[in-house]
Amino acid sequence: ARALHAKFAATAAKNGNRFQIWNAHELAGLIGMAEGKYAAAIEEFQKSNLQNTYNLFRIARCYDQAGQIDKAKEYYDKVANFNQLAAINYGLVRHRASQRLSAL
Repeated sequence: ARALHAKFAATAAKNGNRFQIWNAHELAGLIGMAEGKYAAAIEEFQKSNLQNTYNLFRIARCYDQAGQIDKAKEYYDKVANFNQLAAINYGLVRHRASQRLSAL
């Protein structure tokens, strides 16, 4: 996955396409999460599209998994109360973020 990501990230940077660059950071964050490297994953997700509530939810999950509960609460709250018109990503994570926020 890392080798394929490196190729994609290089192409995105070469093209200068902001959306591809965001996607490259999102993919790097997902790889970091899968490896349990939560600090690195958070850093990558912070460089991704933060209008995508799923990325905010992923940041919250990373903080949660890393035991940084105050930061996790902050991001779960951002997701649960995100001011966005109906979007599929928001619909997928809002309830889950609200539930986890209540549990913390």
